[in-house]
Amino acid sequence: MGPSAPHSTVLTLAEEAMVVEFRCRTLLPLAMCWAACTTPFPS
Repeated sequence: MGPSAPHSTVLTLAEEAMVVEFRCRTLLPLAMCWAACTTPFPS
């Protein structure tokens, strides 16, 4: 079932690894990680 070697069609391998590491360190669900990464930083 599914692809034998799944990969992102949008992210590079480095970007995908950063997302995985961020989720492992913060223990946040994917939706919260997306919100955290798309919120602009205060200047």
